[in-house]
Amino acid sequence: MGQGFGVVMADNLSSKAFTIPKTSKTHTAGTFNKKGNSETNSFVLNAVSNNVIDDIKFRFNERASRNYDVEYDAYKLKSFGTSPTTYFVADDGVKLAICEMPFSETIDLGFSMSESGEVTFSLNNVNDFSEIVLEDKVEGKFTDLLKNTYSFNYSTDESETGRFKLHFKQEALSEVDYLSDLDIYSNQGTIYINNNKKLTNVELKIYSISGQLVYSNNYSDLTNKEIQTSLKGVYILKLNSNEGVTTSKISLK
Repeated sequence: MGQGFGVVMADNLSSKAFTIPKTSKTHTAGTFNKKGNSETNSFVLNAVSNNVIDDIKFRFNERASRNYDVEYDAYKLKSFGTSPTTYFVADDGVKLAICEMPFSETIDLGFSMSESGEVTFSLNNVNDFSEIVLEDKVEGKFTDLLKNTYSFNYSTDESETGRFKLHFKQEALSEVDYLSDLDIYSNQGTIYINNNKKLTNVELKIYSISGQLVYSNNYSDLTNKEIQTSLKGVYILKLNSNEGVTTSKISLK
């Protein structure tokens, strides 16, 4: 009770029955059915106007794309009345309430409301970001939302998109290690990956501390590997495989 969801129908379906079996229907005495925030590389952005809060959620996810992904993203529905409507804009133009995408430095932010008024942006549940800067192109202002909220006057005459952009900077990718036997280290310009068991369908990526992808490769299987690189500085290596996921900080000289 109190929980809702939307159903997206494929373009080639003119009609289709949607049924929830009785075995899927449950009831508990819990007050809330949503889980707490424990995800890495994520934050929630709030827009407040007329004493109403509109929340949208963002997360870096290497398996997602910059377009709408039915597995990871959620459409944004426009708010009723004088409530604010905030959304992320995917590269294919889809408005998102929940946006997951690979590591990037920016994303466009859309906003609309049925009447003019003051709006305030703020953040909560921030994980693994050192800067989240809001750019207001109309006012020519940049505000780090990790340090300050941002208030602006909205006019119904302006476009829903094109005014706001978010710029990201990460402390480092969260290190979640499911492969305890995996040994990753570097020496001078060489990265060494040693493992006593074979990994399959391996996707290996290296990111700068700011989240920029600087190296990517795929392997059908991997046990021990040496990677020669001209990179210099501190980087984050992320490895996805059928056997698990791990990240490791490496220093290259």
